[in-house]
Amino acid sequence: MKLESIIRSQNVLDFSFKSITSDKNLNLFKIITGIALLALGVLALTNYYFNRSKKTEEKNLADRKIIDLQGQLNAAIESGDVSEVNKLLKDHPDLAKSKDISQGDHANEGTYISLLLPKVIEKGNLGMVKCLMDNGAQLDAWSRGNKSSLQIALESHRKEVIIYLLEKGAKPTYQMFHDYVMDHLVDMSIGLMLVNTFDKISSKGQKFSSLMLVASSIQSIHDVKGMDLLLLMIQKGDRLTEADKTLAADKEISEFIDEQIKLASDK
Repeated sequence: MKLESIIRSQNVLDFSFKSITSDKNLNLFKIITGIALLALGVLALTNYYFNRSKKTEEKNLADRKIIDLQGQLNAAIESGDVSEVNKLLKDHPDLAKSKDISQGDHANEGTYISLLLPKVIEKGNLGMVKCLMDNGAQLDAWSRGNKSSLQIALESHRKEVIIYLLEKGAKPTYQMFHDYVMDHLVDMSIGLMLVNTFDKISSKGQKFSSLMLVASSIQSIHDVKGMDLLLLMIQKGDRLTEADKTLAADKEISEFIDEQIKLASDK
């Protein structure tokens, strides 16, 4: 009995020792695994910040390069050197697509060359306007004093630029045309292009004639250029519509229109 008891006691001690040893190994394994995972985490974090810092540095270098190129571009535009502007934009495609970095969060509103376009239009340099637009500058991507590119050209009396913008799809409003006629600097070719381009549909879906819209813009029959424009339109076949009856025009001007339409029809 004593021998069996001793053997059982020995077995219990062996099991307890193995159990303790096994627990120690498990804890040691957990500690080693934890340290390894922590080291991997630190390495990954270090690598992330290194790459981030590298990308930031690369972006800063790219931004500085673009800012320098934008400075060269602006100087070439100010000097009126169309060939140099075209060369810069062709040699540096990123420049043509670049934003105005100085605008910060608003830089995505338009490209840098689109930002420069209204100023170039105001100066009336048609060659430069064509150069910028041929290289991707967008009309009215940026507003200047809440004015469209066409409005700037009209107010600056840049005839060649006005015609070019209309041919490129710039859309005048009735107010633009009205202001142009009332400015008493009507150019016949521009007047016709404007009146044939702006929307003549009322909010009620009525379509007004170009004749009556022009007539309603003229204050007096003594406005020679305005009256000449009306006469030219009649000679080219413009006529009144039913919707015109809802528009007010000077009585003498209305009588002039009726008389000239009758004369044109009798021919």
